[in-house]
Amino acid sequence: MRWILDACSLISLIQSNQFDIFANLVQYPIIIDTSVYTEVVVQGKEFHYPDAEKAELILRKYKIPIIPIDISNDLHLFKDPGETSCFILGKESGITITADRRAYKKFLKHQIPVVKIEQFFFQKFKNKEINSEMLLSVLLTLEGVHAISVKEYYYFKELIQNTGGKN
Repeated sequence: MRWILDACSLISLIQSNQFDIFANLVQYPIIIDTSVYTEVVVQGKEFHYPDAEKAELILRKYKIPIIPIDISNDLHLFKDPGETSCFILGKESGITITADRRAYKKFLKHQIPVVKIEQFFFQKFKNKEINSEMLLSVLLTLEGVHAISVKEYYYFKELIQNTGGKN
């Protein structure tokens, strides 16, 4: 089993400064593919996005493999190289993490294992791997970079309150 990051989730974790927390919570290897790397790091540097340098450093720090994927046969299904490569990797073995609602729906439609980034962290709360304060802090920072909506933040906040704040 592997955790497959799409470009949206990788960027969201970098921008929100939550990648270290994420990396410390995963039990399986984290991977990305060359399309995601190209979008986040290579093109990010070309457009002078400050997150591109930070992403490259984090990928090196955690020794995250960049898997080359031939997307040519499936690109017509998604039209986006990163989504297509996550689709292919997900079919092989792994769960894609995304902050992209449209991509999430496509993966579900194609029966590819996928989880939204906020669901990942909420599951860690339910598993007692993080407490409610940590969860709310992570979700608030993800909302601050538009990885989740304000509505989703308050939805999870209400879920926590309904459990008495205990996992």
